[in-house]
Amino acid sequence: MNKYSKPSYGTCILVCENYKGEQQVEDFLSEIKPIQSPKLPPLKTRFENFTRSMGRVYIHLKKTGELLVPRKKFNERIEICKSNICKKFNSKRMSCAECGCKLGRKLALAASNCPLDYWKES
Repeated sequence: MNKYSKPSYGTCILVCENYKGEQQVEDFLSEIKPIQSPKLPPLKTRFENFTRSMGRVYIHLKKTGELLVPRKKFNERIEICKSNICKKFNSKRMSCAECGCKLGRKLALAASNCPLDYWKES
């Protein structure tokens, strides 16, 4: 299922067909609760992390001339973040709850790395 444990309409129909009686269906639906996304760090911490990260990007760019990772590397990084390996992925904000970075940008930068060492700069 997606970021919520609430099933889609089609899934609900399939599940509900296995139940006998309206009360059982209502009991089943009342047990469904949204999955909580991990909270982001305070704004000050996110700003400090962003500033450090941009410093690394600048140094890496001057040294190698490389700004962005290839598409394949980007896809590998996003799969790691979205997988069950990392529990810090905030799907609601598409952010990392450890450092607070927006992952769309961070994953694309060659000089960025995961604060939990799940992936490194290239």
